[in-house]
Amino acid sequence: MIDVGSERRGGPPPSVARLYDYALGGKDNYAVDRALFARLSAVYPEYRAFAIANRSFLTYAVREMAHAGIDQFLDLGAGLPTSPSVHETACAVNPDAVVVYVDNDPIVLAHCRALLAPRPGTTVVGRDIRDPAALLADPAVRRALDFTRPIGLLCVAVLHFVAHPEALRVLAEYRAALPTGSAVALSAHVQDPERDDPELQQEGADIGAALSTSIIARTPQQVGELLTGFTIQHPGVVDIAAWRPGVVRTPLWCFAGIGRLEADDPAPDPA
Repeated sequence: MIDVGSERRGGPPPSVARLYDYALGGKDNYAVDRALFARLSAVYPEYRAFAIANRSFLTYAVREMAHAGIDQFLDLGAGLPTSPSVHETACAVNPDAVVVYVDNDPIVLAHCRALLAPRPGTTVVGRDIRDPAALLADPAVRRALDFTRPIGLLCVAVLHFVAHPEALRVLAEYRAALPTGSAVALSAHVQDPERDDPELQQEGADIGAALSTSIIARTPQQVGELLTGFTIQHPGVVDIAAWRPGVVRTPLWCFAGIGRLEADDPAPDPA
C-alpha cells in the first residue's frame, strides 16, 4: 500500500516518469514508485511488457526516420533518459542528427539537462506539449530545428495523458508546423474490453490520483484519428506488441503507428 503521507513528510510523491523508468529496469526511481508499480501490475499485468515494447517501438521509429533522411527530432514528453536514447539511436545512423527533448516535469528536466543537454546536438526544453504555439516559438527550439527541412515528431506514450479532443487539436497544430517529408511516431493506451471489473477500475482511478494524472484509454479507432493528415506506414496503427513480432504474442493494450507527411496529404478537417 502506498504511504500517502510520504509527500507531506517531505518524501517524493510517485512519478509517472520514474514508474516507467522502473518498469524498464532503470535506477532513477524511489520506493514509492516501486510500491505503486506493484499496485499497477495487479490492475495491468502487462505494464512492464508494454514499457519494454514501447521503448523498442520508439527506437525503431527513430531509426527508420533517420534511414529515410530525417536528421532532426522533436521528442514530446521525453521522460527520464534511457539508453539507447533518441539521440544515440539517431546518431548511430547520422552522427549529425539533432534532438530536442521536451518535458514539463522538473525532475525529468533536471536529469535531461544533466545527462543529455551537454551532448552536441541535443537541446532540453521545459514546455507543456499541449501548447504547441509556445513550444514551437521557444528560441531554443527555433535555434535547434530547421523548420524548412523534415522533422521527426515523437509522441510516444504521452498522448494518453491528454483528452482526445485536445490531443486532436494539439496534433493538428504540430502537423501544420511540419514541412513535407516529416514523420510522426505515436503510441497511446487503448481500452481493454474485458477489463471492466468495477474494483479494478476504482484501483486504476486511485493509482491515477496518486500520480496526479490519469491515463485516458482510447479506442483503436481514436488512436488512428491522432494520425489524421499523415500517410500511415506499414503495419498501420496496431497493438504495440505487433512491433515486436516473435517476442510479444499477446495484446499490450497500447496502439502505435508511424505517419509520414506527404505533399498530397489532405489537411485535417478543422471541425
